[in-house]
Amino acid sequence: PDQHHVDGQRALGRHEEALAAYDKAITLSPGLVDAYVNRGLTLTDLVRIEEALADFDSAIALDPDLKTARIGRSDALVKGGRIDEALAYDRALMRNPNFKLDAEFHAAFLLLQRGEWEEGWKFYESRRHKDDPTETRSYPQPEWLGEGELAGKTLYAYAEQGLGDIIHFSRYLGLAAARGARVIFSPQDKLVRLMQSLVPKAEILPWKTAPAHF
Repeated sequence: PDQHHVDGQRALGRHEEALAAYDKAITLSPGLVDAYVNRGLTLTDLVRIEEALADFDSAIALDPDLKTARIGRSDALVKGGRIDEALAYDRALMRNPNFKLDAEFHAAFLLLQRGEWEEGWKFYESRRHKDDPTETRSYPQPEWLGEGELAGKTLYAYAEQGLGDIIHFSRYLGLAAARGARVIFSPQDKLVRLMQSLVPKAEILPWKTAPAHF
């Protein structure tokens, strides 16, 4: 079957049609690793967790280095409510350099959802080093990671993710200002007017513009 057509069926919620197509593909080509992964994803959507895990295990047996199969397996455990198992699986993957960043990124969401902030935010730093990193910039100035006093310092922040994320987390700019920092912020252009209404105020610069000193 045409892979893009079948994946489109899954995306449209036509899971049974997609399953039938993946079944046929596996029957015709038992070594087709992507078919096992995609069938596992479809079964995960349907909360048929044991079947999904079996498919991901089949894909891993065919290609032990396939990230989508490894993370798909952890996602299936999450969808089945088996969070502790998913975290244990992610931690095991972290010992393998090939999977470390993806496993940390996946585990970060599970930990943050459980309110385990310190470890969750630590693992969330992996978002900047994955194959598809978020907006990440390099400056000679040191990053502020929560250590030391902010009073009298200039703190520069820039937007790195979606508009909703920036609105949600903009509250922390005010907390930094309340601790005595001069706060300079580069949001996406669409958010400039909104961010100018923050209280306490942050100095707003264009998204791709950093201040001369910070």
